Amino acid sequence: MRTVVFQSFRTSDVPGWLSRAMESVRQWAEQRGFAYRFLGDEFFDCLPGWFRERIGGDVLPMSDLARLEWALRLLEGEADRVVWVDADVLVFDPDRLVVDEAEDAILCSEIWVHLAKDGKLVGRPRVNNCVCAFRRGSSFLAFYRDACLKRARTARPSDRWVLGPSLLSDLHRVVPLAQLANVGMVSPLMLRDLQTEGSNRLRGAYMSFFTVPFAAANLCGSRRDTPFGGFMLDDRAYALAVERLLATRGDVLNRHIRMPAGEGVTPA
Repeated sequence: MRTVVFQSFRTSDVPGWLSRAMESVRQWAEQRGFAYRFLGDEFFDCLPGWFRERIGGDVLPMSDLARLEWALRLLEGEADRVVWVDADVLVFDPDRLVVDEAEDAILCSEIWVHLAKDGKLVGRPRVNNCVCAFRRGSSFLAFYRDACLKRARTARPSDRWVLGPSLLSDLHRVVPLAQLANVGMVSPLMLRDLQTEGSNRLRGAYMSFFTVPFAAANLCGSRRDTPFGGFMLDDRAYALAVERLLATRGDVLNRHIRMPAGEGVTPA
């Protein structure tokens, strides 16, 4: 089975931490014997004009649909299976990152951790497409693409996640979707926590939801250069998080996985 791993990002003004993340994916693909393909600005050429206008040129929903269009193109040509990986996903333990070849389609599980107004940690489970894989002839891929086009015509353009986690989580509540369990989500709260050695409370509470160690993490680059609780999510913050995750092969998070499931975080 020929597997093609593909990614996309602009080719200029690329932050160093993000280049390291993409390189970690390229190396993982090479280690697994997969082909690797990088797409630049041509990534969005497949999108219809009405779609761009409807979502106001927002790169997140544009990417949600474009990855599906390219997946279909690759599967019609050179690939038996494709694996999409967001540019801001860091692979820090490549030996553990295994994407099941038997699944028609596979996505990612996600726990988004944030602080509620009363100060309690809240974890919100969702389905994410930061890493997703499809086999040739995947019925879900065709369905998902069609659902994105239909939802884009009716959904609120202000919802940046309308074609990604919002749509996939809605679908999962009706029909369970196969998901990777070892790709973490570094939300702004987690990114801030990774700037220091920190207390065990936040990381332990987050990891209590998981039963297998992380091999990779979504660094949530869409929040880059935005403030969060008096903390700026700038390139230095991302770079330090990348450094700590790579240096410890994810142990900075995984060491806390021994806590009893669900302890410390209130599910949303």
